[in-house]
Amino acid sequence: MINYIYTYRNIKLKLLSHRWSSEINGSINGRYILYGETGTGKTVCLNQVFGKRQNVLWMSAERMTDLCMELLNKKDSGCVSNIDNKNVIIVENVEGLYARDAIKRSIQAVFDKWYKEGKLIICTSSKEDVKFDGFNEIKVRKLRITRGVIKRIATQLGVGVTNSEIKELLKDSKEVVEVVSWLKKKKLLLEKI
Repeated sequence: MINYIYTYRNIKLKLLSHRWSSEINGSINGRYILYGETGTGKTVCLNQVFGKRQNVLWMSAERMTDLCMELLNKKDSGCVSNIDNKNVIIVENVEGLYARDAIKRSIQAVFDKWYKEGKLIICTSSKEDVKFDGFNEIKVRKLRITRGVIKRIATQLGVGVTNSEIKELLKDSKEVVEVVSWLKKKKLLLEKI
């Protein structure tokens, strides 16, 4: 089952952050793969949740491939031993790994090992056909701008917004970032008065 979330800092992300932060604290381990087109905010979302915490290891798909080879060859360039003190492992752009079958089996074995050790594993992919056994799938998509979304953003920013302003924003805005920017400018103008 694919769960749908929206990305933009304070909208819905708090719910995501709350769920994952409980897993960081060790109460639940898990495996997640975030699907979304390039630019939908997968990495931004993860940065908002995890930032630069000491117990989080970020790696690219290429580094994951190197790590698997090190584990298979019983070598350690430092990354293998560095994983022991990490509770969360984030591997970005795993669609590149998935293309190679032998690598995929090795990576699945490593993911299974980390899962048994109680680690939280999160992967990102721009392709929805990438699958790993036991992973919860989360579809990341851009937030569609509606009247309700504009009101929620305005409330979170502490800015009043009229129906005519909402109409203009719906007509002129293509991205949530544009709505937020307009509302922040309005807030600054009101603070100066």
